[in-house]
Amino acid sequence: MAADKELPYLELFSQLSVASSIAILDPKPNQPLRQRHLVTLRSRDVPGLFTAKLDMVVNAINLSIMELGVTALEPSAKFELEPFADKICSGRCNRSMQRNVGILSWAMGEWYRVATLRAQLWAQLDQSLGSREKLLESVAGAWEARRQRRREGSAESEDEDVTGKQTTCDKADLLRFMGQQSFEVEVPAGAGLDDACSLRLEWKIDFDWTGEAQSKIAVMVGLPGKWREADGRGIFGRLPTLFNDLVKGGQGPEEAVQTVAALLAGLQGP
Repeated sequence: MAADKELPYLELFSQLSVASSIAILDPKPNQPLRQRHLVTLRSRDVPGLFTAKLDMVVNAINLSIMELGVTALEPSAKFELEPFADKICSGRCNRSMQRNVGILSWAMGEWYRVATLRAQLWAQLDQSLGSREKLLESVAGAWEARRQRRREGSAESEDEDVTGKQTTCDKADLLRFMGQQSFEVEVPAGAGLDDACSLRLEWKIDFDWTGEAQSKIAVMVGLPGKWREADGRGIFGRLPTLFNDLVKGGQGPEEAVQTVAALLAGLQGP
């Protein structure tokens, strides 16, 4: 099967489209015939969201990659993707990874896939918790849903009640949040309290040696010092663990953040 016929099948496994050009390099003494491949990867589902360009020098006889470099990388991807790409291109890695364009292109597709999910989450949190009014509305909804489930003695409506109204995410939202590793939610102070606290949700993307994306998600609670001193039972300190337990138990990060925010707002109350 010709390469142009194989490409659509390969793109089924990636959200990136691939375009390339080939040029024959001038011969050098004691060097095999070499080809330069210029490869461009672009986001296919949302055009303009991700672009990367690769430069490869290939041994035309045995098709081994002699040189590999990333000549352009989407700015939002640089912080997380560039160190992994540099490791592969420089050869400072195990032999199976050295100048392996398959692993590199797979990692780019993986970053784009997970970073898009992350940007969608930030957009959802911004819509549901991005202001004092929105957060108070979300907290009130969470507590009302909990009271209703207790009255009914059933958790059947949990998913639709806790998540609240549906949110939308357009291209502008994705462009705004793409590459952002954290989102901070300010929780208003309770009645009679002057100092507010905050929740900081972090979602970082790393890669294993195959280029598969690995997510590291955690939440941190920002509290005034006097609150920590008064928290003799360590309740505030257990909120990050609660968040991790909720996510591991099957709750989505957005719902878990709303739950922790509701608890934090309730703990401030009279």
